[in-house]
Amino acid sequence: MALGFVIVKLDEVTGDPAEYWDGSAFVADIDTADFIPTKPEARYVQGSTQAQDTSVDIVLREAESNIDLVP
Repeated sequence: MALGFVIVKLDEVTGDPAEYWDGSAFVADIDTADFIPTKPEARYVQGSTQAQDTSVDIVLREAESNIDLVP
């Protein structure tokens, strides 16, 4: 299991994750989220996406990734 990060747009009311960065846009499906393996890279992406829209909170969250081989 690999440890890394995902970039999350927070819900303004609850503060819970509302959308996840997929590498080009924020989407509601966590399964399509871009898994970023290093903290410096995740911070760069978080800062870049936050700069594009300062009206919402965009944060990085620790995540785990599993790879399943298909027989």
